Amino acid sequence: MGNIKFNYHLNNKTEMNAMLTYRSKYALSDSNANGFLDTYDQFIEGYSLCDLGISHQISSLKSCQIGVKNIFGFTNPEYISNISGRLYYMNFKINFK
Repeated sequence: MGNIKFNYHLNNKTEMNAMLTYRSKYALSDSNANGFLDTYDQFIEGYSLCDLGISHQISSLKSCQIGVKNIFGFTNPEYISNISGRLYYMNFKINFK
């Protein structure tokens, strides 16, 4: 498994980011319980996820962020139920001093 994250500052108030996650093929189970993975055991194929976002500092106390997680909509509900597909988000933050 590996992650790469890129941040790019468009100016002093706006930032873009991208994150790539790769998960290689891995075994779901050891079907004969011998403690070794055999070619006939069940494997989950490798997959990649990509997230994109942009954030903007509106003022010294306010910022907003929008983005998309898993932009290609990868799912595998049979074996990987915690990857829900494409997800859009928006965040607005206010700091109180």
